[in-house]
Amino acid sequence: NAKEPRWAIDFQKVEFVASRYSTFGPRDAYGEVRETRVTTQENTSIAGRGGVFLRRDAASVDWLTGLRADFALATYEDDAEQETADSVKALTELQVHAWAVGGGAPYVNVSYETEFTPTTRLETEPVLDPDGNPALDADGNPILREFEVDNPRKKRVEGGLGLVWSGEVVTSARIGAVVGHDFASEIADPEVGGLASVSLLVDLSPLTWSFDGELRYYLPGLGEDDPTELGTILQARTSLLAPVVGGLSMGVFVDLYGYRGQVDATSDPGASLITGVGLTFDRFLKPGYQ
Repeated sequence: NAKEPRWAIDFQKVEFVASRYSTFGPRDAYGEVRETRVTTQENTSIAGRGGVFLRRDAASVDWLTGLRADFALATYEDDAEQETADSVKALTELQVHAWAVGGGAPYVNVSYETEFTPTTRLETEPVLDPDGNPALDADGNPILREFEVDNPRKKRVEGGLGLVWSGEVVTSARIGAVVGHDFASEIADPEVGGLASVSLLVDLSPLTWSFDGELRYYLPGLGEDDPTELGTILQARTSLLAPVVGGLSMGVFVDLYGYRGQVDATSDPGASLITGVGLTFDRFLKPGYQ
């Protein structure tokens, strides 16, 4: 029988967590990248994140649109000051099951991502003496002071198309092409590349294990490559959850973000790792349906 069209509200991994954030690899070279998973210092944090989507599912076409958001209150190791890290992403996507190829439905999506608090980078300037000349140390070298400068606030637009498969254990697998551009950049240099992703959900009664992974690769040499761009991005997250009530679960998670830039200065790879515990709410609400 054909699937009856229906509307639904989809709460995707709405979380409240306490976590530890660690970084690996070079940091200064990636200071201009407008991505908090790249520029944020090591910290402990309390965070809320997740997505809420409106869906319309039908036999021929599925459509979803909604928001993903991330907000964290972080305490950094090098001072006692607390700061916020945040992002918000609007997304809409069509999946056309009527044109399925090898069981995979063609999809097309577009998204816009921004942030309330911009990332920062360190810069230096010479210290001046009372006469307005550069101050020198005992060896005759200029004395420099470091200060933080805000990067331009992210304004990234991205479009994608490809094929998506779905099932019970492999809840989603997709392969596709992406085109994106951050309009905060002074360089008109769109990023063009591909992605592959997979999401797994395994029932280990009474526990549930999940895994989400995505690999992105952006082609170099298209336009003007610069230190703000990442060429390769690997994201992987695994969690073990115990049900509490309804769609609410409690568990532990590990979240990896690996990256490599597109220019010589950012040719050495880096990574950030988040480990934490918290509450997760996943729920698919179908008003008016059994």
